[in-house]
Amino acid sequence: MAIPIVASDVKGNREVVEHSWNGLLVPYGDSVALAGSAQALLADPERAHDMGQHGRRLALQHFDEQRVFERVLSVYTWLLLERGLAAPATEARACPAGQALTDERWLS
Repeated sequence: MAIPIVASDVKGNREVVEHSWNGLLVPYGDSVALAGSAQALLADPERAHDMGQHGRRLALQHFDEQRVFERVLSVYTWLLLERGLAAPATEARACPAGQALTDERWLS
């Protein structure tokens, strides 16, 4: 299923929704803008379809259950190794010493 997102322009949503690419962001608390954005997508099925496809690709790339699990395991392994504790035997990449946890090379 590929459905575009209409969401409030707040921190968590901005991390997932790129305005006009995979959905629409509206000002927080603005129910008129929220309704208007939903109506705009309903009136333009081709645009809605394209946004939905972009969103689906993004979700599969970044939020697939297995990928999320691997990223979490990688961070936990790195944290354990950094503290000199036993880490699980796994093929997951561990963040190397000195790399920030937010470094995309190790979290993606």
